Amino acid sequence: MIGRRRPHLKPSDDDVVLITGATSGIGAGLATRFHAREAHVVITGRDPERLSAMAAEHPGMTAIVMDVCDPESVRRAMADIAASIPHLTTLINNAGVQRPLDFSAQERPAIAEIADEIATNFTGLVDVSSAALPLLRLAPRARVVHVGFGLGFVPLAGAPVYSATKAAVHSFTVSLRHQLRRTTVQVVELVPPVVDHRCTAA
Repeated sequence: MIGRRRPHLKPSDDDVVLITGATSGIGAGLATRFHAREAHVVITGRDPERLSAMAAEHPGMTAIVMDVCDPESVRRAMADIAASIPHLTTLINNAGVQRPLDFSAQERPAIAEIADEIATNFTGLVDVSSAALPLLRLAPRARVVHVGFGLGFVPLAGAPVYSATKAAVHSFTVSLRHQLRRTTVQVVELVPPVVDHRCTAA
């Protein structure tokens, strides 16, 4: 864990927000906005140096190294989070990667890159959601936010795996919303427009 924990959080009135892929782009922008609203923001990502820099820039944020592609990393990170907070009120599954892949080319796309893209964008999202639900259900009201994209509805031929994973995210969101409809956990799919990642953290 990187950064200081906030003690004495009251489960009835404290917003605790966990964001994956929080050191750049939409994730960084959301983290800074929630932090400005005085929520306790837990940022996660693969790069400890970038996490440390962001936590230093925004005192009060908690930074935890978590690779959503690695189930053991997710397990360790969620155990650290559970040890330091009474609940989660918001989970934002934002981690994602998009690679141009051409399956018509003579040289086939690298299977490791394909697997990483699927794990980052979809299977990691499913794993983190499952791991976070016990903490989310401890709050009086909570929400899961999945960051989707329009390419999940209208795919881009040049990014076929990315588009397919976002379609999978949409389908999973619909099913998860149905399964949790009688609980205190709301399930939301965020479908942002094209974003200039240089500006999201401003």
